[in-house]
Amino acid sequence: MSACKRAVPDCLAAVLIIALELLFFRNVIGNDGLFGDSRDGRLTMLLTEHWFRFLTGKEGFADLAMFYPNRNVAGYTDMFLGYGIVHSILRFLSFDVYLSYKMTLIALHVSGSFTLYYLLRRKLDTGIVWALFGVTAFSYSTTFARAAAVHTQLFGMSMLPFLAVQLVDVLQGFSDRRRRNRAICVFIAFFVLLMYTSWYVAFFTAIFMLVLIVTWFLTGEPGPKAALRDLRSVAVTLGFDIVKFLMLGIVLLVPFALIYLPVMRNSGGYDWGEAFSYSPEFADILNVGDSNLFLGRLIRKLHMDGRDELEEGMSVVLFAAYILALRFFLRKGREEKGRGALFLSALAIACAVCLVLPMRMSGMGLSFWRYLVWKLIPGGKSVRAVARFLFFLSFPISVTAAVYGGQKLKRSRRPRLAAAFSAALLSLLLLTQIRRGGVYSAWNAGTQRAFVASVQDVPSSCTAFYVTDSGNRMRAAELDQLDAFELASCLNVPTLNGYSGGMPEGWGKLWVIAGEDYLPGIAFLAAREGLDNVWGLDLATGSWSRPPRTSELMKKERSWNFNGTHIVSDGYEAAGRRYLNPQGMSEGPYWTVFPGNYRVTIQGENLDGMEINVNSGAGKTRYPFTSELSEGQVQIRFSVREAVPDLEVFIKNVSDRQMCFSSFVLVMED
Repeated sequence: MSACKRAVPDCLAAVLIIALELLFFRNVIGNDGLFGDSRDGRLTMLLTEHWFRFLTGKEGFADLAMFYPNRNVAGYTDMFLGYGIVHSILRFLSFDVYLSYKMTLIALHVSGSFTLYYLLRRKLDTGIVWALFGVTAFSYSTTFARAAAVHTQLFGMSMLPFLAVQLVDVLQGFSDRRRRNRAICVFIAFFVLLMYTSWYVAFFTAIFMLVLIVTWFLTGEPGPKAALRDLRSVAVTLGFDIVKFLMLGIVLLVPFALIYLPVMRNSGGYDWGEAFSYSPEFADILNVGDSNLFLGRLIRKLHMDGRDELEEGMSVVLFAAYILALRFFLRKGREEKGRGALFLSALAIACAVCLVLPMRMSGMGLSFWRYLVWKLIPGGKSVRAVARFLFFLSFPISVTAAVYGGQKLKRSRRPRLAAAFSAALLSLLLLTQIRRGGVYSAWNAGTQRAFVASVQDVPSSCTAFYVTDSGNRMRAAELDQLDAFELASCLNVPTLNGYSGGMPEGWGKLWVIAGEDYLPGIAFLAAREGLDNVWGLDLATGSWSRPPRTSELMKKERSWNFNGTHIVSDGYEAAGRRYLNPQGMSEGPYWTVFPGNYRVTIQGENLDGMEINVNSGAGKTRYPFTSELSEGQVQIRFSVREAVPDLEVFIKNVSDRQMCFSSFVLVMED
């Protein structure tokens, strides 16, 4: 009977968590609303769908239905394996791709909330109110409702509580070899699964664990000798088991390395200037964005709104509770030398260190992240949105604050008053967490189903396709590319198009489907790879067509206009014109050409001082040409005997006057 009585509060807590989940997802439950938008949200969904297609034999392990016929393109971004497991189960149960993906994210979030409650309530012996405080602070934050729903790979944050349960099991059962080793093996396997699912979350977890371990050893008996002694003691206790753990991690990471290492070698990651632009300021710790119901108006008045990736902060109630927890555990760590007290002290300090780590220390690029993470840690340069680390930290900070509150409540001399205060604080926390409109949702399944259904039946001879748009709609390029990827997955026909965190080498001309060099680029790729039966799909009409012959493509005039995005040395572009100063160089335009005779017409001013070269690529091959100058115009004629993907007209201004170009036009002559 007493056991039943003890279970009643947990049952009530479970009901409350379910109610909070319904409140959190209120705007996408019972309708066609989908998380995120038709850009990153759709990409994540299609990458998750890949695992169902892999299990049904439609795709290879690391090959996707896009960027055909390139291999190993899953390594261009997160692999979402953890999502894919749940998603595939739902797909086998006959749910469609859209509903399966939405249900997967909701299920992941719900499981993360209940696991966090279990961690706080059972593993860390926190009272029910403060366990709910920790769950509310982490799972139902404005940042989770916005940032994780916009970039749905961040739903991987809901996997963190399970990792924390294994870590606590290791600490609490360290003297029990079987229990300890089981927990360590599960921790390693689940962390590797997190790496295969969401790289950002896994990387942030590794950084935090590194800081936590260092802090833990340094917060024990002071002095480096004591830290080394503690480290040696742990190593002796683990003994040969360390080798087993290393071997388990290495074996599980072999596919990860085979997929990602070639991509990392070719990409080189983000430069520091770009990463620094996404680094937070100290005020961003509390920047929850203007969509927050309670603090949105204040955020706008402080001009902290509209910062997008920098709006990764936490509730002011949570941060205040953490500051009190930090002070409490620092004192407790000095007074009590037990393993639990030292761990909580180290956890609180590690959170403080990690809060400072990504911060901008000046407007000139100064940040601890640059020198300790971006430069030193493998994979550090792959992280662009550094501010997301603040979102990650809301998890250990929520745990720290909840454990602190639970311990203070237990030690209170007025338990009823303390319990009432704790409940009031929980209510205030919830009020400061609510996001207006619910989770971010800017697209819906009904629209996507109608889009897929609008496409005519795939021609029987079609083995791959590319997309065009006869409607000439002014759309972002990634929408066209994602349309192609979505259709490729739904129609079971691979596409030459694609969108991801990276792209295959030499693929750039396929990015803008309305570009002058798009169809020639498609033709070159098909010829180079020996692709037969490649068809074109018109996104505006849903109709299929054979690709035009290369001779037809080449005889159409292709213009090169100047919009400020091209390479100019000692010159500039403005108002649709390119200007070259004396000794300045104009690199490009670049065109895809096939065997034939060509004419390039250049319009501009002061063109008599041009030094011209017609090259392939970066000057690897030079082609003989003739040029003819008339007033305001130069005509260049040349011939090629092979397909060239990047033929360049290179010009240097050897005169003492500024030169101006208004257009370059290429056409094949008979």
